[in-house]
Amino acid sequence: MRQTSFHFLTTIGAAYALLLFAGPGAAKTIEVHIESDGRTVEAPLEANAGDSIRIVATGKTFAFRGLTAVPGLTPLDIDCKGSQATDVFRTVRNQAAVLYAVCDGTRRIREGVVILGPDRKVLYLAYSLSGDASNPIHLEPIGNPPVLTTDDEPILVIVNKQPSDEPASFDLAFTVKAGSFIDVAPVRPTTAQAAAKLAPESPEYVDSVLRFHKAFLGEQIVDYDISGYFKAETSNKVTKTTDVPPAKDSPGSTEETETVNETGAYKIYSGELPQVHSVYHYNIATGVVATFLRDPSFARVLTSLKSGDANPAKYATEQQPGSDRAMPVLMFSAYLKPLDAQVPWHSADLLPAPTIGFSLSSPASDFFFGVSHEIRRHVQLVYGYHLGKVTAMSKTQGLDDPTSDAAPVSTTRFKGNFFVGATFNIDFIKGLFK
Repeated sequence: MRQTSFHFLTTIGAAYALLLFAGPGAAKTIEVHIESDGRTVEAPLEANAGDSIRIVATGKTFAFRGLTAVPGLTPLDIDCKGSQATDVFRTVRNQAAVLYAVCDGTRRIREGVVILGPDRKVLYLAYSLSGDASNPIHLEPIGNPPVLTTDDEPILVIVNKQPSDEPASFDLAFTVKAGSFIDVAPVRPTTAQAAAKLAPESPEYVDSVLRFHKAFLGEQIVDYDISGYFKAETSNKVTKTTDVPPAKDSPGSTEETETVNETGAYKIYSGELPQVHSVYHYNIATGVVATFLRDPSFARVLTSLKSGDANPAKYATEQQPGSDRAMPVLMFSAYLKPLDAQVPWHSADLLPAPTIGFSLSSPASDFFFGVSHEIRRHVQLVYGYHLGKVTAMSKTQGLDDPTSDAAPVSTTRFKGNFFVGATFNIDFIKGLFK
């Protein structure tokens, strides 16, 4: 039994280490696709410190710079003179962002930024000119909105803007409102904007970074406004004048259009971040486990009949080994990596969580130590070592009198064996009755 226990624990430890160190947190390569003129039309995937950043732009060279802090607003200023054809930059753990330049010879056609997580989540907005004098600037989200948790700082990155375009800089303001649990709101604009018009080919595009500089509480929804200082048409008045008396060969009236353009601070875009998810560092769940720890019983059984006074009936103590048992349990699990229960289940949820618990039917006698895996949302596979009290012969029994049919003296002692089972959160149980 000792050797079997050792091999079992060794196997579990190896599987645990494999999931922990070779799981979804492993380094990967994130691609950023750039058009031939320097614009981008798609948002890159989320990147973490330690990932590699690959710029995909045919026929161009690149310059990179790793930063330990998130950059401010434009300009970013990377020189193309030292650019190389190498399109991959490998980040390190202490970096917060990567600045890159896409170069056509010595001419820079784009300066971009990739924000690195895991605790920074980016929403990309594409800049364009609308052609509407009263609302000349258009911003539109590109890519999927990020999933925000209470550990994350949201960051906005505005792409495809030329340094000469208005406004010279952007301002960010936001308010917070309460949401409801597991109600992930998509990013959506709340103000009408003119249709976007493609910008002409330009010598350079530069990304702008807008920061909230904080993480938000769980189940909060953040409304934000982006504004800037630029010239826009504030009024357009048409004046009609009737000729009195009308001149010969005259239409009888004239029209004059008076347009007023004013430079000031105007709102460009209003949006809403996805609802912030609470993350959980532990889990309490109930369930049922099957344990291989058997509880034996002892009884005196007749072994020979009485045959006269000289040969009394004889008895012996017999042990019934018992059988495997099922027990209702309450389990407490501690997550090594905080769990977001408001997103669909994915393989990262299989990361083992150290777990302890006790039997609901005998809370002072049966204890469980092991690990659990979230095998689907709100359902966990749990297994490990069961330490429980079982019946044993008392050492104070003394000599065995074969002529006595008195019940043997027994006691309880702690012993251990393996267990396996499943636990459930209340949300799963409620879902069964919907």
